[in-house]
Amino acid sequence: MARRTIPAAVLAFVVALAVVAFGTRAAQGATDLAPAVSSTPTASTADTTAQVAATSSTSASTTSPTTVTDQNGDGVARVVVIGDSLVVGAEDELTAMFTAEGVDVRFIAVSGTGILTDQGVRLTELENAVAELHPDAVIIESCCNYDGNYVLPDGTVVPTDSQLLWDTWAAQARLMVAAAQSSGADVYAVLTPRPVSGTWFSGLADRIEHFNDIYRSLGVGLIDWDAALYPDGTTAGHESERQPDGLHLTTVGDALVTAATWAAVAPSFS
Repeated sequence: MARRTIPAAVLAFVVALAVVAFGTRAAQGATDLAPAVSSTPTASTADTTAQVAATSSTSASTTSPTTVTDQNGDGVARVVVIGDSLVVGAEDELTAMFTAEGVDVRFIAVSGTGILTDQGVRLTELENAVAELHPDAVIIESCCNYDGNYVLPDGTVVPTDSQLLWDTWAAQARLMVAAAQSSGADVYAVLTPRPVSGTWFSGLADRIEHFNDIYRSLGVGLIDWDAALYPDGTTAGHESERQPDGLHLTTVGDALVTAATWAAVAPSFS
């Protein structure tokens, strides 16, 4: 798949933002997806009882580019971003970027959750957000969180890292795409960056690749966060982009994926 080239002006903006953020955001440890007490690392241990809300961004800049358009004609150029701790970590950078481009951004993002969490509650939240907010674009990011508790209508519990999980995840992802498209929104899926070998979350590499393959099959726009972090195809020499747990991003990494995100979704607002 051809990779987009991140505009130099966009990259310069988010890198500058990361420098400012670095002073106020001390090295964020691997707390969003805390290691579970088990023999296999998992990124699905956060409290799933957290209240989920589509939170509003700050008001759009009065100097927003005049090229930004309201695709669905409801008076507001808007994007809804669904995600887990990777989106939570980059939320400040994403908010600043979209606001600077004149796009209202709302988040449905909770650390340690995925699209099958609480029997697929994220789909219901997306349906409600689409009905209320009429977004022009929807971004779906769900890296790897699955706690092994999803139950099919026939009572079957979906095992972790099984063919049944891949099939169930794909079916749920397709339902989310359909829900977003029901109001005319463009849909984008994030390709999760590979975890760094030899780190706590390196055991999730196979699951992440399976989920990325599912996203590639959805027929939607792709936001390749892996290519944004590793344009040369290797994690070697890119230590500044990831936290020590090998999965979460630093402010440098957040800046890079934010730039890649705008590069991918900008056509929805032009």
